[in-house]
Amino acid sequence: TILSMQRTLLVTMDFYPAVGGVSNYWLALSERIDPSRWVVLAPPLQKSVSEHKSSIRIIRRRFFSSLLFPRWLPLVFSLFSVVRKERIELIIVGQTLPVGTAVRIVSLLTSIPYIVSTHGMDITLSLSHPRKKLLSSWILSGAEKVITISAYTARVLGRYGISGKKICFVQPCPRITPASLAPTSAHAAPTRSPIILTVARLVRRKGHDTVISALPEIIKKFPSCLYAIIGEGGERGRLEERVRELRLEEHVLFLGLLSDEHTAWWYQHSSVFVMTPTDEGGDVEGFGLVYLEAGSFGKPVIASDTGGVPDAVLDGVTGIVIPQESPERCARALKKILADPVLAHRMGSAARSRIEREFSWDLQAKKLKHCIDD
Repeated sequence: TILSMQRTLLVTMDFYPAVGGVSNYWLALSERIDPSRWVVLAPPLQKSVSEHKSSIRIIRRRFFSSLLFPRWLPLVFSLFSVVRKERIELIIVGQTLPVGTAVRIVSLLTSIPYIVSTHGMDITLSLSHPRKKLLSSWILSGAEKVITISAYTARVLGRYGISGKKICFVQPCPRITPASLAPTSAHAAPTRSPIILTVARLVRRKGHDTVISALPEIIKKFPSCLYAIIGEGGERGRLEERVRELRLEEHVLFLGLLSDEHTAWWYQHSSVFVMTPTDEGGDVEGFGLVYLEAGSFGKPVIASDTGGVPDAVLDGVTGIVIPQESPERCARALKKILADPVLAHRMGSAARSRIEREFSWDLQAKKLKHCIDD
């Protein structure tokens, strides 16, 4: 579905082929909008990276300079040039800070309205910095609308004085799905069962510790179980040491970063997906896209009650939501799902049905259009 709307400029520091959830989010939405009505302004690519081939009109300009103060002045100049040349009627801010500062200034001088898109850390971390909170409030208060992704991030916006009809929900959708699987897989069928899977960066707040600490209790009932971890990060060494401490080397597999196709293979062959994130100051799970990815494969999930996770996981319906940092509750939830194939199938099926119904990019693009046109 290609949607038409007023001539809009998306200004974002993250756009494909840059890696990350925000980049994928805006690429998927941009592909569903009439390219004659939609322009993307993003930073230059590294020389080794080539531009994504699509009908999307992408303008690459320098956003920042270490020689100027404030350092985002080049973005202000680029914005003036682009909005005039492209006859822009509306601007979408991809990041509240620092992009929003430049857009608010340009908006004040040109009377072009703007919408701000928020995802989580961009608004939670600023709460603990008085200057950043004040600046974010100034940017958000001047916006026509604020796009966000979960009930949690909407509550955080309330702390900036943003609420009610000013908030629009445009949520991320699974990137890795059964469509990511290769027609014929080069990977051998797993010999271990059940397989518990986590796909997440190896950082402390993702809660790998909780699952690892729960494993000894799981192994008592499922002695051949395997905990497969996809992802890389600074905590890998510490987590590997924890595995050795508990003598779990035969039960934990660190897979590192994998291709989408190989990650899809692990989703397909897993028995249950688990990620139990924690609150780390302002660094909170804004949504939890991997739960939807697991659900697209019909897998039940176990999650912790933090941030926007309850928007992605319906407790008792598509999975089980447990308290943060509770290996005992994690073990109990895992054993409940692994010991009851009927329950696991029911939750996995409910997750897949919900994703097909609520989390298609076509639907989210229509929500974006409604937000812009309303």
